[in-house]
Amino acid sequence: MKKIILACLLFSLLPIWGTYTVTIVSYNVGVFSKYVKDSSPEVAEMMHEVNADLIGLCELDSCSVFRNDRRDQLKEFVGHMGDGWTGHFGKAMGFGGGGYGVGAVAGPRLKVQRSWTIALPKLDGSEPRAAAVLETDRLIFACCHLDYTKGEARLKQAEILTRELRECFRNTQKPVILCGDFNAKPDNPTMEYLRKYWDIVSPYDLSFPSVKPDRCIDYIMVLKGSCRHRVVGRAGVRSKFKFGDPATASDHLPVVVKLRIHQ
Repeated sequence: MKKIILACLLFSLLPIWGTYTVTIVSYNVGVFSKYVKDSSPEVAEMMHEVNADLIGLCELDSCSVFRNDRRDQLKEFVGHMGDGWTGHFGKAMGFGGGGYGVGAVAGPRLKVQRSWTIALPKLDGSEPRAAAVLETDRLIFACCHLDYTKGEARLKQAEILTRELRECFRNTQKPVILCGDFNAKPDNPTMEYLRKYWDIVSPYDLSFPSVKPDRCIDYIMVLKGSCRHRVVGRAGVRSKFKFGDPATASDHLPVVVKLRIHQ
């Protein structure tokens, strides 16, 4: 009888063991220098304040002689975050003797197993784009920055990215989370396409510009069918912090979502 009771108890705990929460932030940081010389330490403080686990960073320089004296902005930011943090820079194009692109960063609660970059072609848009991707022990996390000038290029980039990340799920069976600056308002054809395959878990809050924002172009989403999930706590754009001023840290505001995921 005791064995039966113990077995029932263990069975009842299985859904709990398969459930965890992660806090995701999508932030176009504007090469950490839109309004101040270097907002990287300030942004790191803001990320600690919201207890971030996963951070997607758009507009990063890597070793550019033009803007940052060959500093590796992603490496510096990860250093500000502290021990146990890991990041991957996704190079979209060469710039100033270095590179320009996006970053995906994971905290110590998640063990990074591999990282890579998904190239997104320029087509008739302004410039090549990219997505930085991390595979952790629990999930796949990607950050992208889509074209801002041409709708057809932006839509094609979204299609390529979706195809690649759906393949990641088929291969790993892990939840897939995507965030970034999509340069598309909620009623844009690119977002209409993405909603076919992704659950948009961030509210349609105004995220740009950082002072008197007037448009929603930064999002966090989960691949449909890759997991059960629920938003918990406060979600959306954050415009106030105890330490740090998002109005001057970048020209975008950070988008924050805490997700409860069940696999």
